[in-house]
Amino acid sequence: MARFIKGDVVIVPFPFSDLTKSKRRPALVISNLKGDDIILCQITFDKFFIKKINKLKVKFY
Repeated sequence: MARFIKGDVVIVPFPFSDLTKSKRRPALVISNLKGDDIILCQITFDKFFIKKINKLKVKFY
């Protein structure tokens, strides 16, 4: 598995709520864990919200 670093954006299959299918969606790498495990945050958007912003900053604390 490729090594990702915190802040990378990756494309991964996210399952639908009924777990019958999945769809490829972007996700933000939040943290690397030991081994091949990583913590991801699914990236979604609202078309109305996107029209209101032109830049979005992600800060890690």
